[in-house]
Amino acid sequence: MDMLIHLLGDIQTTTKMVKIIELLGDGKWHTLEEIQETARLTKRSIIRVVQFLKEYGFVMTDEEEHKIRLNENVRNFLIQKVTS
Repeated sequence: MDMLIHLLGDIQTTTKMVKIIELLGDGKWHTLEEIQETARLTKRSIIRVVQFLKEYGFVMTDEEEHKIRLNENVRNFLIQKVTS
């Protein structure tokens, strides 16, 4: 049972990550509020996912403007994978 709960947690986190990455895929800067409205996630969930993505170089953050965008190298990689 504990393993199932752990697995569901991972699936939920992965789903949240995918929603955020898809939104950021346009290469533009986005606010937390915009992500929250579009992805329909809590601000806490977004912050947790963004911290993880930032730690591993997937996103860049503008601390002054409170905006997030996908790292250009990651974006280019994702575009290549979708079009090939």
